[in-house]
Amino acid sequence: MSNYLKKGRRTSLIGRKKNTKKHIDRMYKVLHQLDLVAQAMIQSGVAIRESNVVEEAAKYTDAEIGQYEKMILLSKVKQVYDELGLEIKDEEE
Repeated sequence: MSNYLKKGRRTSLIGRKKNTKKHIDRMYKVLHQLDLVAQAMIQSGVAIRESNVVEEAAKYTDAEIGQYEKMILLSKVKQVYDELGLEIKDEEE
């Protein structure tokens, strides 16, 4: 194999690794931002429910909260509630 072809393969491999690293960095940035939003929501004292989690999160971030982010927020809030011995209230209460 010629050096020209080897260099092209190495360049494409390096490019893919950089793209993967950027993708992972963005993912961790979103997770950190959601962690801060969940902490702020809990400290506000408002009852967090599945129906109002998106509206409450919108008060603390400009990022769009999709289904994936909503489930992450609910799991983070539930984790803190479990540590404190609290429960997420149902709609009827």
